[in-house]
Amino acid sequence: MTITKWTTKLFSVLMIVTLLNQLIFSYIYLSDQLYKFSYPWGDVYWIGTGLIGMIIGVIGVISLGSRMLFSIISILEILWGFVLLALLFLALGITSM
Repeated sequence: MTITKWTTKLFSVLMIVTLLNQLIFSYIYLSDQLYKFSYPWGDVYWIGTGLIGMIIGVIGVISLGSRMLFSIISILEILWGFVLLALLFLALGITSM
């Protein structure tokens, strides 16, 4: 499958938007504003941010691996998504005790 310039630019914008989404969620989490979401929507936002970051990061490493900046952003998104999901499972484990 060949990737055109338009597809590369579109995917690069998607990676930037996903990284900004992870930054915004991290700000919401660190400033203790996550309780403002209703019960299921806070968890859905948390899981969605982590999983989408990891998925977009893996696709970015595979498809845009030759570009140094986007490779670094992809790896950062994968790690950040993993940390967000780990924090979710840690929070679920603590609150279930």
